[in-house]
Amino acid sequence: MEHTYSYDEFICIALLYAANVNEEFTNEEKEAILVNVGKDTYDKMYGIFDKLSDFEALEIIIAHKGIHYPTPTRKQEVLDKIEVIFKADNDYDIVEKEIYRFLTNLL
Repeated sequence: MEHTYSYDEFICIALLYAANVNEEFTNEEKEAILVNVGKDTYDKMYGIFDKLSDFEALEIIIAHKGIHYPTPTRKQEVLDKIEVIFKADNDYDIVEKEIYRFLTNLL
């Protein structure tokens, strides 16, 4: 990992990753991310995220494990935020459920 992101920057990347897993990034998902990180952080990190592959975004999420979610409690906080994004558009689909299960096991 070349860069260590602040918690808000990291969570923004994680939430953008979650919002884009089913290739439908909705206004509801964007608003839910903005509630978590604010417009300035969102704008900055969206510019970075938009240039990343899914694999690169996932690498960033995993690389910050010891920094931003080193304990099971902190991990669950991150997973809870991700689940909120999955449910933001009132369509928690099978792809999102599988990615949530994948992230639960991976992180």
